[in-house]
Amino acid sequence: MHKLLLLEKMFLFGFIALSIITECTCVNFEGYGYDGWYNNLNNPDWGAAETPLQRKSKAAYSDAVYEPSGHSRPNPFDISKAVHQGKTGLPSYAGRTAMLVYFGQQIVEEIVDSQRPGCPIEYFNVPVPEGHPKFDPSNKGNVKMTFRRTRYDQRTGYSPNNPRQQLNEITPFLDGQVIYGPNKAWADALRSFKGGRLASTPSQFPVNNSARLPFANPPVARTHKLEPVSRFHAIGNPRGHENPFLLSFGILWFRWHNLIADQIAAENSSLTDEQIFNIARKRVIAQYQKIVFYDWLPVWLDTSVTPFDFKQKYPYMQATNETKVYNGYNPSVHPGIFQEFQTAAMRFGHTLVTPGLWRRTGTCNFLHSRDPESYRQYKALRLCNSYWNSRIFFRGRAKNTQRRPHPFPPDLTESLFGPLEFSKRDLAALNIQRGRDHGISDYNTVRESYGLKKIEKWEDINPSHNTNEIKRLKKLYTNGTGPENVDLFTGGMLETVPTGPGELFKTIIIEQFLRIRHGDRLWFENTEQSGLSQRELNDVWRTDLVDVITATTGIEHDIQRNVFLFTDADRFGCLEQPRQLNTEEDGLLEPCTPLETYDYFTGSEVSFAVTFVVAAACIPLTFLTMYLLAWHRRNSVFKSRQLQQPLQKTTSSNMNEFKALEWVDWDELDRYVFVVLDPKDGRLDVFNTKRLLLRYIDLAQAAKLQKGTIEIHLSSDKTENLLAIKLQEYDLVLKFYDTNERQRFVARLETFSTNKNFSLTQRHLLESYILRNVNTKKHRQEKLNKFFRKILSMFNEGEQDVEENFYGPVEDTGSEMTRIELTQAEFGEAFGMKPNSTFVKHMFLLVDTNQSGRVSFKEFLDIFILLSSDDTDSKTKLLFNMYDIKRQGYLTIDDLYQMIRSLLDLSESNVTDEQVSEFTSAVYKSAGLRPGSEVTFADFKKVFTSGNYAKTLKNATMELNAVNEGDDDQSAFLAVPSAGSKMMQRRCTLVRGYSVVSGQGTLSTDYGARKSSLVSGKYTTFARSPSQISRVKVFTDLKNENIPDIVVRILGYLETYRLHVFWLSLYCLVTVGVFVERSYYYAVERENGGLRRVANHGVTMSRGSASVIMFTYAGLLITMCKNLITGLRETFLHRFVPFDYFHALHKFIACISLVFTVLHVTAHCVNFYHVCTQPSTDLNCYFREYFRATHELASFHYWAFGTITGLTGICLVVLLIVLFVFALPLARRHLFHMFWKTHNLYIAIYILTFLHGSARLVQEPHFPYYIVGPAVLFIIDKLISISRATIELTVIKAELLPSDVTALTVIKPPGFEYQSGQWAQVACKTLGAREFHPFTMTSAPHEKYLKFHIRAVGPWTTNIRRIFDPSSRAGSGFSKLLLDGPFGEGHQDWYRYEVSVLIGGGIGVTPFASILKDIVHKSQMDVTIRCKKVYFLWVTRTQKQFEWVTDIIRDLEAVDHNKMVTTHIFVTEFKSKFDLRTSMLYICERHFQKIAGKSLFTGLEAVTHFGRPSFLQFLESLRYEHKKVKRLGIFSCGPRPMTLAVEQACLELNQYQYPTYYHHFENF
Repeated sequence: MHKLLLLEKMFLFGFIALSIITECTCVNFEGYGYDGWYNNLNNPDWGAAETPLQRKSKAAYSDAVYEPSGHSRPNPFDISKAVHQGKTGLPSYAGRTAMLVYFGQQIVEEIVDSQRPGCPIEYFNVPVPEGHPKFDPSNKGNVKMTFRRTRYDQRTGYSPNNPRQQLNEITPFLDGQVIYGPNKAWADALRSFKGGRLASTPSQFPVNNSARLPFANPPVARTHKLEPVSRFHAIGNPRGHENPFLLSFGILWFRWHNLIADQIAAENSSLTDEQIFNIARKRVIAQYQKIVFYDWLPVWLDTSVTPFDFKQKYPYMQATNETKVYNGYNPSVHPGIFQEFQTAAMRFGHTLVTPGLWRRTGTCNFLHSRDPESYRQYKALRLCNSYWNSRIFFRGRAKNTQRRPHPFPPDLTESLFGPLEFSKRDLAALNIQRGRDHGISDYNTVRESYGLKKIEKWEDINPSHNTNEIKRLKKLYTNGTGPENVDLFTGGMLETVPTGPGELFKTIIIEQFLRIRHGDRLWFENTEQSGLSQRELNDVWRTDLVDVITATTGIEHDIQRNVFLFTDADRFGCLEQPRQLNTEEDGLLEPCTPLETYDYFTGSEVSFAVTFVVAAACIPLTFLTMYLLAWHRRNSVFKSRQLQQPLQKTTSSNMNEFKALEWVDWDELDRYVFVVLDPKDGRLDVFNTKRLLLRYIDLAQAAKLQKGTIEIHLSSDKTENLLAIKLQEYDLVLKFYDTNERQRFVARLETFSTNKNFSLTQRHLLESYILRNVNTKKHRQEKLNKFFRKILSMFNEGEQDVEENFYGPVEDTGSEMTRIELTQAEFGEAFGMKPNSTFVKHMFLLVDTNQSGRVSFKEFLDIFILLSSDDTDSKTKLLFNMYDIKRQGYLTIDDLYQMIRSLLDLSESNVTDEQVSEFTSAVYKSAGLRPGSEVTFADFKKVFTSGNYAKTLKNATMELNAVNEGDDDQSAFLAVPSAGSKMMQRRCTLVRGYSVVSGQGTLSTDYGARKSSLVSGKYTTFARSPSQISRVKVFTDLKNENIPDIVVRILGYLETYRLHVFWLSLYCLVTVGVFVERSYYYAVERENGGLRRVANHGVTMSRGSASVIMFTYAGLLITMCKNLITGLRETFLHRFVPFDYFHALHKFIACISLVFTVLHVTAHCVNFYHVCTQPSTDLNCYFREYFRATHELASFHYWAFGTITGLTGICLVVLLIVLFVFALPLARRHLFHMFWKTHNLYIAIYILTFLHGSARLVQEPHFPYYIVGPAVLFIIDKLISISRATIELTVIKAELLPSDVTALTVIKPPGFEYQSGQWAQVACKTLGAREFHPFTMTSAPHEKYLKFHIRAVGPWTTNIRRIFDPSSRAGSGFSKLLLDGPFGEGHQDWYRYEVSVLIGGGIGVTPFASILKDIVHKSQMDVTIRCKKVYFLWVTRTQKQFEWVTDIIRDLEAVDHNKMVTTHIFVTEFKSKFDLRTSMLYICERHFQKIAGKSLFTGLEAVTHFGRPSFLQFLESLRYEHKKVKRLGIFSCGPRPMTLAVEQACLELNQYQYPTYYHHFENF
């Protein structure tokens, strides 16, 4: 028998080969496509891939649309346990082989693929019954088996008329997709493109999947790990590596194709590779169709029916006299797969699966399997541990399937492969759940749909079989008497009989295959379309699966002819298996690996925490870096300022004079000093190198206060040249040239002490110890500050009983402060006066009533009370006595001259002796005395307390220099005492106006009517009359009746900044709109995208904030277009758009960007956590544009560092932190070069932002939509600046002015036009051609040259001063400058207002210098402009700081015949206008103005004031001075506190319905 079978097989194979060789090869045929389109020419999409599955029965979704059905049915696990599980190890009744089952699985994967989950992922998890032995052994009760709903047609699922329809992702035709792949690209990847073959190894196996074709690649069941897809063979079936059987079939068909291709190539060598491949593919598909339909299907449906009988019953062509649907090719037959077939009927084969397989060699030796962990040997290969790890092509097969009707094997109900998060699943439960997911109707409804009788009773499902299973199922359904609501899969399976599927499943299966056959235009029997010749067709009919096996494996015996059935006739040789496999016999099959779960966040914990912690740490680290750089720069500057020359030995002939270095403090530089011992006065004087007195010490007095002894500390280590003199106020620390020099000084000091009757105590200590214990001037100043605060606190706390408080027992206070005594130097410095000035000396002697050489607490209180009182006579007497040194009761002309000169010395004014003499004569004239005669106290009062001067002197106080530690030139602008205190009342009674009080009325509104004569009232007051004040109050009361003050303030602010508020509000609204639109889109409209469900509202926040960031980045570019803004502000648009505030808008937009960046990063922190907890396969849905290997889990570090989006996002966060930190005011002030460099990171930020979105992780890139327009404008604007900046400008003159100001005169470039008040960016070629800094041009537009006044306040400006220092150039030419500009700002609009006020503070006067020059020029040229009146307020510490401005004002006064400009100069060197000395200076100044018509200090007609201006009072007076003017332009430039004070004044005044104050300001 064996020999006969062998001879028959050899004869058949030879005949097939002969037929292939002798067959005429036809190359002109259509052939199958890969996507199924246009198979049916009438309906091109019938049978196409990615089309919906068909339904025979009506969709039964619970909501009739898309919600799964079966909510009222039992748990699928309970049904599986009751019906689909049981004992294994029983062979098939009909002798079915495992080949039948797994060939059937291959067929299913050939015609239907609807396993991929939908997108977004919809979980329909199956609850695991509590205590389930496999899935919930710990009785948790909350375990669920993972189940993802099937992908569906997005056009469906919207209404009951259009319920959800799942998709078939491949064609339903038997067109060889499991051989050649599901698409053309896949097929090309399999080919070798040589001889029409598929690519193979030398051993005729498919090559490895180096191209990484997207095979299904779940975790390996045995190891619970994901492995690279490249380990697979490159075959056509995407799921071909699921188990060893499918892999075997893939290799069989692979070899069969190559065999056919080789035969075709040998037959006709002229054919191309493509032709050979297509012909071979055509023949293989035809043979495959024949085997499936006529060999496999009959056995699958009914083992009692032979293939011949089946063919006779279901012929391709019916009799000619019959008209049937299934009669040849019928274009009206839809070949699509039915839901009932896919979800239930074809799953009948699951019950035939064996738990393993036998493997044997060609010599009938059965191979054992080994557990790789325990190395234990097992007789057969276990199926459950072989999933997705099938690389072995086996010879033998398990012959018999499970007996049917029979339960599923445990390899399917307990150990079916699953995802990482749930590694084992129950296939029966999954089948049931799948039917519910697809909305499949119940069992009886489907029967009726297929024309079958409805089952009324449970027993009628299968009267002869499965009775126990039916009874158990009936118990699960507590409601109803019949199987009305049974799942189709379960009901159909219960119908199964020993010969095959029951009535329903058989009907479903045969109809489906008939539809496939008769709906396929290219079916092999349809020779008119298939392209098969008669000989090829005959060859197809003669080919069986056994022929394929024997031809491709080399097996020549031991295989039955019908590989799908095992009959008694096949029981010979090695054909029979040792025994039926079962899971209960020990040592036969290895146990299945247990259920494992997986937390997808595993491995991301550290990287997640570290990434965000490091990102957050970048903020303090960047701040620390900034501070360290500032400290380094400070040290660099400190070192650069250190003494370049070493200390020289004293060479003076004066034995009491010594050269030394004075150590001041730890954070201050040592300074060269000359120390001089004055034996006559008993003093030790300390001078600087310019012989200016720095400090003097009355050693005798100091010793007296220290019990007659002065202690000196001498260093005993290092160079032994340090000496510290311990004094009561603060120590004097000196470093001498060497030890000998120090010893000589000590010797002279001892001699000095002997002469003055005090002793010296010497102590030799370590230098470090001496310096650590030095009482520095800073320490002393801290005590003095407390001293003055104590006085003021006592005064303010008890003003009514001040004298009682002051003159109580001082020692009773118990305060250390009351024991402090002031030296003359400290006394003078407390009032901001030179300690050695005559004024201070006289005042000190007067206050030091006990002649102790110190001012005690009580003595200071006495003078303080006197000056704080309203007693004008006492104050006048005090001033008189200060200069009546001899107490003669009168002042001589020398005394009076000395008084005036001492006052002028305080102001550092360059007043000539002639001017002082002239003023002295005026004093005599005012007193009615003969010049040179004695001036009594009565005469003195007549001069200095007459008229308004009495009021001035009455309100003079003693302003303390150190009361407020922060009271510097800037902060004092905002310091406002309590309005209700007596101190405030005394300080605010000075003249309210800012011109000389002459008694005349207010200025006329007729600008041209002003006279230049003093008598005619040139210097008039802006003070309001009582009637004006009353009128304002009445108006205010009426205006604010029943209206809260805050409302009035808001309305005033809105009136002032209505344009700013409008545009800012519009921008904010648009920003909010952008945020809301994107957030709403992802929260609602993209709900079906699924990402929002995963990340909750983190994704809505991140997407909304991302859009805002893109929007703000576009706005930032617009605000950086300086040339565009300058051009637009010259158009009519300036009336509607506040272009001058684009710099502030730039910062505002940057702040918005920062806020939303923080929100974006925070949202992504949430998003990343949620995303990293999701299965990696699910993320393929949410991030469709992002591809990665299937074995790579999407961990946090993968998203953060393995994707362009994550990596660029991290880089952006770091760069933005650096940029924003170095954009803070501290960095701009101290590290401008770092601010400039880090701000240029915007280029990298914009590029990274583009790349960040270009990866399409969530959506298509939107950044270009926002940025293209602004970027084009910015690039054009930048090119304009670059074109200008390439022109090198020649500096023709450079001057070093006081206050570290450098004046540069530059040749104006050709065609360079600008307006007064505009600015330009300047770069010095020596310092870097690309480092530009903004400076206002101080030249006027009509001038031939450009001028810049640059104050050295930073590294760049300091270097400019050094480079252009004439002493350092050594005859060489000036460095070239590069210019970019001009650019506009608010100051250039001064001429647009009828009345303009220009307020300059310090170097902030530069824009007004240009404007004043322009006014001079326009006055000379009689140019008519809108502006009729200009007030110029110059606030400066001393007029000597900016004498070049004085020259400009002088030129203006010379040509301003119409008196268009009124100038006021405020000298803030004096801390307050109301102290005693300033009051005297004020009186002297006004006297001199009466005499000479100009200032005693500046020589200008402009009015000079002492102290800081009250902007509120000044600006308020303008509303009465210019009653008809409705718009006043206020322009300020200077330190921020000053401009802020002006701003507050404007806001306060804009509450009235009088002129509106429009404030334009710039800070530096």
